[in-house]
Order: sequence, then structure tokens, then C-alpha cells
Amino acid sequence: MNSKSVIFALVSIRHHPLRDLVKRLPYAERTAYKQVKNLEDDGLIMNHDGIIEVSQGFRAQKLREIYILSLSYGIDPEILTRDSTLSIWKEITQETMFDKLQHKTNFSHVTVGRALMFLKNAGLIEYTKGKPIIARKVNNHPMNKKLHEFLSESEKKEVVFYSGRSPFQELLKTPEQIEKILYEQIDKGLAVRDTGFLVKGKEGAVTIIESVDKDLTLEEYFIRKLITTEGVEDICARIISQEKLDYLKLLDIAKKRDMVNTVGLYLDLVNEIKEMVPHAVLRDFQEKKSKRRKTFLKQEKQYGKSGWEGPYEKKWNVNIYLDLGAIRHGVRSL
Repeated sequence: MNSKSVIFALVSIRHHPLRDLVKRLPYAERTAYKQVKNLEDDGLIMNHDGIIEVSQGFRAQKLREIYILSLSYGIDPEILTRDSTLSIWKEITQETMFDKLQHKTNFSHVTVGRALMFLKNAGLIEYTKGKPIIARKVNNHPMNKKLHEFLSESEKKEVVFYSGRSPFQELLKTPEQIEKILYEQIDKGLAVRDTGFLVKGKEGAVTIIESVDKDLTLEEYFIRKLITTEGVEDICARIISQEKLDYLKLLDIAKKRDMVNTVGLYLDLVNEIKEMVPHAVLRDFQEKKSKRRKTFLKQEKQYGKSGWEGPYEKKWNVNIYLDLGAIRHGVRSL
């Protein structure tokens, strides 16, 4: 490791007073102070009343975990976290050929070869063939999981805003993305659904986060919310009003989940209140509807029906348990 990495490793293990930190290092004081300043500029460490500690950001905290785990496995964390090493590691899938890695990363033959040898010696990859080299990750190695978390980037997803006494937004994120949000946005108003965790921020807005297994497209998000009362009465109508839904994708997902009837019905209802859905889309859903009768919002069955449902039930082959007044209110408020 170079001096900069040694300093970060030491601070990762435990925070130190700046003077004690410099004294413990086998480098000239000038070098040590310079590297401390460089790490501060990189946002990886901070000086808190003379105490040097790892910054609270997601990247710094994840890098801290990688350094400690690397040392535990006898792996040089400085080489492991180089851009070249990480870029090559990221491109290794189930079985990846040497030439493909070189082409994808645009690194030289020597750079790719050295990185692969380092990763192999560290136990993070294995060769399934020697000539030509074909490599794959050792999936059960704890370090590979840490690297995946470190390199995973949260894609920008559509955010749906709600009206009410206190404005808030809802995000559906993977566990890795939620961890990043908790680190980087803890000073804001945050709530994690189904956990009871709720903290207020300086501003009135609150972000409600729901954990999902994988990133959801806007169409998948729409389908997920359409089976909830709040989704039917407000959220889904707001998504439609944004005019960013890909209706072909929505129809494809609805077919796979046997929800063509209910999705088509909802689009039809919204359009009767306020025309927002192309008529061609409604025709497509009509043509693909299932002959098997579906139930829309079974959880509302206890409240019975209001009498308006008949024509729509016949048209879409659906048992309907909806509060049409609530849907009208939600659509007209857009």
C-alpha cells in the first residue's frame, strides 16, 4: 500500500487524533500531513475537533468496510480499489474471456493480465481455462459482495409526489440503494416502510422508502401500486398524468401477471373522468383481456358495491370493489 492508503486503513480501523496518527506512521511528517489533506479533499476522511475519522458518506463508509475486510483476507486494498482493477472485476461475469475484458475496458494486455493475476491470487476469481484465459468470479467470497455493493449505482427512477398535509414522495429501492440513501440523506426526512423508522428533516418533505428485490421500471411500479387502495385512488393516476408510461411494456407485464382486465379497467375509468390515455391503448387491452373473471381490490369487498359497476364489470370481466368518488377526486386534483 502507498502512504495514502495506509492512512485511510488506519483511520478505518479506529479514529485517531491527528498528531498521534502522524506519529504512528513510518513516513516523514510532511508526507503524512499531505496525504491526510488529500484524503480530506477526496471526501474520505474528516477532521472533527482534531480527531481524524472516516467521513459519513456512503462511498467512504463502504470503502472503509472494503479496507478492513481486505486486510483480514491478506489482500492489498490499494491495488484492489484501483480504477483499473475495479473496472476489470466489474466486467467479469459467469465466464469471461481475456480478449473480451481487454476490449470492454480498453486497458492494455499487461494491465488486464496483472489485474486478473491479482484477483486470482486474492481468491476473488478463478480460471475455468488457462489458454486462452477464461475467468469467473468466486461468488461466495465475502469480498465480492462488498465490491458489488460499493460499485452498485442507483439509477434515477421516476418519483411520484403525493398531495396532503405534509408533502412526501415514495421511492422503491433495492437494499443496497437504501443503504446509500440512509448514509447520504439521513439529515432529510426519511421513513422506511414496514419498519417503524421515521425521522424528520429540516424541511417539511418526507421520503418514504420501500425495499424491493430489484430496480423497478415505471411500468412495474404502476402494476405494483394498482393492487393497493392508495395506488388506485391517487398514485397510479399521477403516474398516468406524467405521460411517461410505455403502454406496450405495461400490457406485456399485465399479460405475464394475468392483470390485463384490471389494468385495462383502471385505464378506462381514469379516461372517463379525464382523458389521459390514448384510445388505441384501451383497444389493445380489450383485445388481450382474459376470459377468466378477475377481482379488483379484493380487500375492499367488505364495503360492497355502489351500483355504478355493472357496465364496466361486463366490459372488462372484472368484479369491481372501488370507491369511484375517491378515484374522481384523485384524477381531478391533477
